[in-house]
Amino acid sequence: MTRLIDKEVLLDLQSQIGQNMLPLIVQTFISEGDKYLSMLRGDISRSELQKLSHALKSSAASLGAIQLSQEAQRIDDLLDTEMNASPDSQRLISLLDASLIALRTYLV
Repeated sequence: MTRLIDKEVLLDLQSQIGQNMLPLIVQTFISEGDKYLSMLRGDISRSELQKLSHALKSSAASLGAIQLSQEAQRIDDLLDTEMNASPDSQRLISLLDASLIALRTYLV
């Protein structure tokens, strides 16, 4: 099973931005993640789905949210290989949602 978070990345981020700023960054990430997932669940175009999943993948990786980043990567990969967003993409979006909930519980 993939780790939920890479503590080394989180500690490195904290050393770069300061201990007092980390909670703000975490809260902003979770808030933005909720917005991304809300948009991903909506009726959006394939290109919007790809942009959102890519943005979520990148921001999750920068925070050390390994599992969330990898699941967003799986959506990117699926969209690269499939002509249309398939039911699998909806399953993966559900996994992203579950990962964000777990991450929120872990970080907050």
